Amino acid sequence: MGNPGSACDSDGDGGSEDNSMRPDIIDGFERKSVALLDYVNNLEAQLEQLKASFEHKESRMKVDKKALEDEFAQREAKLKAEKRSLEDKLQHSLEQVSRTQKAIVHEERKRLAADEIIRSLKVDVRAAQDLIHNERQRSKELEEKISELKEQLRNREQAFNRRRLKDERERTRLEEDMAVLRKKVTLGWILGCLTEVYLRLDNDSEAQKGAKGMTSLFKHAGKPAKLESIEREVRRLVNSQDLNHSMSKKHHIPSPRQARQEHDLISASEADLDLDSGALRDTFPSSESCKPCRFIRSVIETEHDHHHHHHGTRSASPTSSGV
Repeated sequence: MGNPGSACDSDGDGGSEDNSMRPDIIDGFERKSVALLDYVNNLEAQLEQLKASFEHKESRMKVDKKALEDEFAQREAKLKAEKRSLEDKLQHSLEQVSRTQKAIVHEERKRLAADEIIRSLKVDVRAAQDLIHNERQRSKELEEKISELKEQLRNREQAFNRRRLKDERERTRLEEDMAVLRKKVTLGWILGCLTEVYLRLDNDSEAQKGAKGMTSLFKHAGKPAKLESIEREVRRLVNSQDLNHSMSKKHHIPSPRQARQEHDLISASEADLDLDSGALRDTFPSSESCKPCRFIRSVIETEHDHHHHHHGTRSASPTSSGV
């Protein structure tokens, strides 16, 4: 845009040269001025619009700012609350973590202690297993020993029973032998007494009478049922001859033949004697005055003591061996 004042000055200076062109220039200036005014007015209107728009935007921005500030404050408060909550949660979590760590440490210690106990128990279990094995082995050995002892006990019981049966058989046999020996001793005693009676006889009639009595005795000597009658007859003969023997003993000396016969009879009777002398003494009390009878009784006492001592030793030996 040109300056109007400067245009007038230039026109005044050159007015003389070109006066015909002044209205056209003025019109041109006017038109330009109007255009400029319109433009300025338009600019001012646009400026006002811009101001109004700016103010409106500013007010809206203030409102938005206020809203944003309020929202920010709310969010800030909310965030602070959440922060405090998170801090509380964090503190609680830290405490829980601390407790968990302590619990873990405690559990670890317990686990280590349990492992130690398990190791010791394993050692104890091995020791117990060894002990059980040893005890089983010992029990097995004891059972075998008990079986052996039972077998030995059975063998000893069988041996004891066999020995007892053998002793019973021997005792039965000895009792039978004793019964036979009693009979033999009785007969020997009778023979001795009758021999003494026969040797005391002085005449033939008395000898025949004594021989008859001895014949009667020998006839019944083998019969046990007549033994008492034989004993009574022997006593009668002995007692009947005691007085005659005492009377004739002062005047009669036996011949060597008679003494030899008497000795032979006594020796023959010795071989068959094994009877209790007390029983004979009770059975034949009159034998105290008979010389062969006294000798037989002394032999019987000696053999009786020897037999009882030997039998007692043999009967005690199987008992001790059986136990």
